[in-house]
Amino acid sequence: MELQVGIKAFSLNEKGQFLILEKNTEGRPEHTGKWDIPGGRITAGTSLMENLAREIFEETGLDIDLTYPPKLLRAEDIINPRAHTIRLTYWIHVKGTVTLSGEHLSYQWVNLPELKELMESEESALANAIKSGILDELE
Repeated sequence: MELQVGIKAFSLNEKGQFLILEKNTEGRPEHTGKWDIPGGRITAGTSLMENLAREIFEETGLDIDLTYPPKLLRAEDIINPRAHTIRLTYWIHVKGTVTLSGEHLSYQWVNLPELKELMESEESALANAIKSGILDELE
């Protein structure tokens, strides 16, 4: 079994809205209508913050606003038949203009109640994290 480390971030803009990304469905029809937050696997030998900044920029074109230090919200183990993944989920502030990579079809900026409402009927890792209360302390 392979060990992987992933990093994700709930990204807020200057208006306090969260960025959500519509998953690309190319070759993955199960992703139709699913939302995600930016992130990915870390590159060994670089710091977590360097990896987080890289993933955010690659997927969205945004920069982390270090006026507000990133906050670790959750570290979780995900075990499947192929890999054991450690996922670190942060809360960050971002600045700039969104420019999507090919990994996502579209994006939305939503406030916390809208995000929770959008995730109520979705079955995904993002929806499960929100339903578990990962963002409750931000209310």
